[in-house]
Amino acid sequence: MVKEAHIGERVRRVRQERGLAQEQLAELCGAKQQSIQALEKGEVQRPRYIMELAKALGVNGDWLVHGEGPTGNSHYANAQNPPQSSPILPPLEQMPRDVPVLGTARGGRKGSFLLNEGEPIDWVRRPPGIMKASDIYSIYVEGDSMADRFLPGDLVYAHPHKKAKIGDYVIVQQQTRDGQTEAYIKKLKRRTASKVLLEQTNPPETLEMPEKTIVSMHLILTLNDLMGV
Repeated sequence: MVKEAHIGERVRRVRQERGLAQEQLAELCGAKQQSIQALEKGEVQRPRYIMELAKALGVNGDWLVHGEGPTGNSHYANAQNPPQSSPILPPLEQMPRDVPVLGTARGGRKGSFLLNEGEPIDWVRRPPGIMKASDIYSIYVEGDSMADRFLPGDLVYAHPHKKAKIGDYVIVQQQTRDGQTEAYIKKLKRRTASKVLLEQTNPPETLEMPEKTIVSMHLILTLNDLMGV
């Protein structure tokens, strides 16, 4: 009996066919290289970033998860004849490692964290879709309050000059009563002149913040934003 291939084997096969390194694929998905490595080893069966992964690889999400049905990309209709296609991303040397990582590991209430106000804790590469964007920064996700969308350790990029719409994921900085500033990754549910409503999923909750306490609200960029499509 032939052993059924798991999702990690399909990811590895298509990634290699596309000429992508694990690090490149991880950056496309907003994940860590270690996450892709664990996935390909079969240690993860259903990553939270499955749609971003499918888009980055150019395949159908259902095929990627279950191994059935069309791949969603004719290039992969016949796995015995892999395409000699160009990588999705330009070579690594063409993507400068100049995006600062500002997230810290210090937790706070309701899934909050602190943005580093000193030197960045790390630097990551700049994808092609944001080559000319200014003041872009990134953070490593801490906690699991948004586990349906982001897992601990995932890398996300934020744009401080692009306006967030209802339904977008955002990084919100709020000033607390004791004068401290805390940051949150949440989903923007509603915004009025007096308050901001944010959604989290673990546990399900709506956070209401007075507008006057909001220091900043920065849009978390999608895969399409990062790829420039």
